[in-house]
Amino acid sequence: MKPFTAFFSALVCGLATHAQQVSHSKDTPWADVICFAEGTPQDYVNARNAALPQTLEFNLGPRWPGAQGSPTTVSWSLVPDGLNIPNGIGEGSAPSALFNAMDAEFSGQGGRAAWIARVQQCFDRWEEISGLQFVRRTDGQDDWDDGAAWNSSGNSVRGDIRIGGKPIDGNSGVLAYASFPTFGDMVLDVAENWSSAPNQNRFMRNIIAHEAGHSLGLGHVCSSNGTYLMEPFLTTSIDGPFHDDIRGIQRHYGDPFETDNSVGAATNLGTLPPVLNVGLLPAPITGMTPPNSSRLSLDNSFETDWFTFSLADNTDLTLTVTPLGVNYDDSDQNANGSCGSGNFIDSRSIGDPDLILHSANGVNVIASSTGGGAGETEQISVTASAGDYAIEVHNDTAGGIQLYDLQIEATPLVSCGGSATVATRSGGLNLNTYTASPAVLGSTVSFTVIGSYDNGIVFAFTTPGNFNLGNGQVLLVQLGVGFLFSHTLTGLPFGSATQAVPLDPAFCGFVAYTQALLTQPTAGGLEFQLTNAQDLTLGS
Repeated sequence: MKPFTAFFSALVCGLATHAQQVSHSKDTPWADVICFAEGTPQDYVNARNAALPQTLEFNLGPRWPGAQGSPTTVSWSLVPDGLNIPNGIGEGSAPSALFNAMDAEFSGQGGRAAWIARVQQCFDRWEEISGLQFVRRTDGQDDWDDGAAWNSSGNSVRGDIRIGGKPIDGNSGVLAYASFPTFGDMVLDVAENWSSAPNQNRFMRNIIAHEAGHSLGLGHVCSSNGTYLMEPFLTTSIDGPFHDDIRGIQRHYGDPFETDNSVGAATNLGTLPPVLNVGLLPAPITGMTPPNSSRLSLDNSFETDWFTFSLADNTDLTLTVTPLGVNYDDSDQNANGSCGSGNFIDSRSIGDPDLILHSANGVNVIASSTGGGAGETEQISVTASAGDYAIEVHNDTAGGIQLYDLQIEATPLVSCGGSATVATRSGGLNLNTYTASPAVLGSTVSFTVIGSYDNGIVFAFTTPGNFNLGNGQVLLVQLGVGFLFSHTLTGLPFGSATQAVPLDPAFCGFVAYTQALLTQPTAGGLEFQLTNAQDLTLGS
């Protein structure tokens, strides 16, 4: 995706422009984009493109109405069979035969409902990764639209993007073609093997998703290694849009969280789970999820994204913003449909996201991380009290689109509303004291034994238990629910020994019964135990 370079390509899915203009209507369509099968001879590609008028071309073409980077809704429909589709790329006019051809192709795979669902999945995927929303239009109970003349604008019974099918050049060669907005209509070659089954009809889905990319304003990227959907030749090694395609569509229409450019329009993340990756992409229908990609982007110079969230308890927070990208060839396509090469970009370093944590009003700054340069991670670690907060991610540089991820790690420090304390006790055989220090749940509590004993065991229970102990070892423990810990103390016979034990917030309101077993060699190894010596209430 190259937003600011100069040539619309005569795309191998090639581009032929009818009128060079930014403002245009359905009566003066922007371009036809031809999609060729992989391996189509270059002289055939050249001949097809040479028959069409050429002009300056860009990788990022026009978009549907709205400001750059703003979300919008686009409708689509299937035209009825018999509707005349005029000549587009030199194949001549012919009536659409889409339904007849596709119904026959999918007769053994679920019929009409199956292939229409595949078309729907193509638009669904573009919607998942961008600020676009799609609506399918039909005329009453029919599966097709109202059948108005080709090039007619969309309305309640007709899509902005209309899909038809007719013979183009037989099997292979030209697979399909489409036009840029605000025309956007798509023609499929009915002679192709659209029902090819592998990977849930990926052949069909990738062709239609590719052409839909053109209908939404994306040109070709000449990486030419089968890693992006919008490369000039069809690839089935991936499923749907990948990194460059995602950058392109979000540059045009924003990310799925648009419009979140102010604290008042922030995306509400609600109550946080332990780990949240806000930008995580949903997986495609088959195959791998696009790496180094995200549902989050700063799609313009100095843009800001806002998010809000709530904390129910005191919480250790770590916020991390990571720019995402790769180094790849982002060359233009030549006028004859061949690919240029050698124009590499590092899409991780296009922008410079800053990270700021605010109070809920978005004004008071609690912490910030702004020191990293382009392509570098920003991170904030704080302990925050219960309440509402706002996160600001700001693009601190002029440049193109920057994909990024926002990861939030939240570890609650739960207080039960009371202190965890016990009274000091003493007893038998030179035992001096046995204490438990105050603690906040989610932290640790320390139990200490002081006395001239060679070893000892300390227990804590949430219910009383029956047990047998012997000479510093547990012989048998039969406990009720909620057993917290046991540990053999070391450091005796002189001084004190302490055991620090994590307390789970799930034990709020429980009573912990503590037990200690100590032995004294000078008394002949005599054992004694303190039964329920300490009662520890973990708050209320």
